[in-house]
Amino acid sequence: MLGDFQTMGVTVGNMAWNILGAFFYLIIAIYMVLIYFQTLTRGIEMFILRLAIPIACIGLLNSDGGAFNGYVKKFISNAFTVIVQLALLQFAILLMNNAHIILSLSTVMIANRTPHLLREFMETAGGNSSLGSKVSTATRTVSSFKNIISKGR
Repeated sequence: MLGDFQTMGVTVGNMAWNILGAFFYLIIAIYMVLIYFQTLTRGIEMFILRLAIPIACIGLLNSDGGAFNGYVKKFISNAFTVIVQLALLQFAILLMNNAHIILSLSTVMIANRTPHLLREFMETAGGNSSLGSKVSTATRTVSSFKNIISKGR
C-alpha cells in the first residue's frame, strides 16, 4: 500500500512537469510562428528591394550617392536579420530536441529581438551616430556658404 502512495506522488510530480513543459513548448511554438511571419515579410521586402535596385542605382550618378547608400543598407540589414533569425531558430530547435526547454525558449526570444539588436549594431557600425551626423551637416553647411560667398565675388 505504501508503494502505491509513492508511485502516485511521482506520477503527480511528473504530470506537473509535463504540463509546465507543454506550456513552454506552446510559448516556443508561438514565437516560431511569429518568426516565420517576420521572415516571410522580410523576404517580400527583399524581393521588392531587388526589383527596384535599378532605380536606386540612378543615385550613383550624383556625387552624394543619392538613395543608393540607404537602399543597400536596408537590403543588407534585412538579409542579415533573416540569416541570424533562421540560425537562432535552428539552434532553438536543436536545444528543444535535446530537452533544454529553457535555453530553447531564451534562444527563440533572442531570435525574435534580432531586428532590434541588428538595427543598433548597423547604426553604430555605419557611423551614423547623432554627433557624427551633426558634424557632417555642419561641415556641408559651411562648405556651401563658402561656395556661395566665393561665387558672389
